[in-house]
Amino acid sequence: MCESLFEFDSQKISRIEKKVMANKNMRKKLVYNLTKLLGLALKRYDVPDHEARGYMFQMFFLYARAIDDYADGDAILDSNLSMAQSQKRTLEFLNQKLEFIKSYSAGVRPCDELDELIGIALGISDSLDIPLGEHLEKLFITFNFDLERRRLALAGDLHLYSEEELVFNSFEMFLQSCYLPLLQTIGSSDDEMNKIRALCYANRIYYNVQDLPGDLREGMINI
Repeated sequence: MCESLFEFDSQKISRIEKKVMANKNMRKKLVYNLTKLLGLALKRYDVPDHEARGYMFQMFFLYARAIDDYADGDAILDSNLSMAQSQKRTLEFLNQKLEFIKSYSAGVRPCDELDELIGIALGISDSLDIPLGEHLEKLFITFNFDLERRRLALAGDLHLYSEEELVFNSFEMFLQSCYLPLLQTIGSSDDEMNKIRALCYANRIYYNVQDLPGDLREGMINI
């Protein structure tokens, strides 16, 4: 609900921000800072509920960045675990986060601050009639795909995925779970997605090429 807008302690947000964004490059920090200004931009164009929309997308973006770090191995849950144990623990963690999202409407209690964070975003999205939960479920398909690929790479299995698998898991699900909710947040129709699909795909290819050396070192092939 929009009235839940300020229920989440600002100190908790700052704590999560510092943890998640501390080691990010300037581009990623800039993108996150722009999400903080989204509400003001929407106000400039007289978009209804501009403050709630901006706050919701900021919480969504911060949450997605945090979970992505665990899926990519940039953050670990327990440094005392072996690599195999850490992979298993991360999978359990992702499953718990996804289960919270699916059960949110039933009133399930959050397990940690990340659950609280996305719970606020889900509450706001419900009041705005934005199906954020559905978008998040698709995002977790991408997260789990990355986690499985990393597990195989660590086991020495340089698995080559087909173009169809990569497009579906790394692009289509990402498109539906990140770009589409942004369009809905700013008040655009879903039909606008077709106008920017090629641009989004080109953007994804650009980052795949940019990350290629590092991905190859980890046994990940995105092209």
